[in-house]
This record gives sequence, structure tokens and C-alpha cells, in this order.
Amino acid sequence: MAFTKPQSMRAMVTEAARRDYQGLALTCKPVGNGTPCDGNVASKFGDAIVVQCLTSDGADLAAKLAENGILCGQPAQAGSIYKSCLSGS
Repeated sequence: MAFTKPQSMRAMVTEAARRDYQGLALTCKPVGNGTPCDGNVASKFGDAIVVQCLTSDGADLAAKLAENGILCGQPAQAGSIYKSCLSGS
């Protein structure tokens, strides 16, 4: 997943994502344990563990963020699972 909007919008987009998604009950699993990114990205990014998180109804949080234009998918990381940055939409 990538943030491809102008950096000047980062704080506004982050606040919108927090408003819409903060507090959701999530179940997360690390990359390497059956995620779309297995074999394509490292399981850690600096000190952070890379995970796939699902909402209580089974929806993929990254997919929701991509569908809502907050982030976009990187095909090299997860194939066509997430709406691509390259789609132009």
C-alpha cells in the first residue's frame, strides 16, 4: 500500500482515516502467515511488523483504504488484490 497524494494532504487524509477507522475491532496477521503480500514484501519495515488486518465482518482494512482512495495498492507487493496506484482513479 502507498500514499500517493501530495504530501500537503497527508495530515488531512490521516485525520479522515482515523475518523472513519479508529476503534474498529481488527484481527491482524503478519506477512508470511497467509496474506496477499506473502513472498513479495519483508515481514518488517524498520521496527514495524507488516500485517494484514480484517474487520469483524471479514473485510480487509487495506482494501477499504484503497477503495476509499486513502491508500493504493502496489502490484509488486500484493498483485491485483488492492486498487492500484497505477489505475489513475
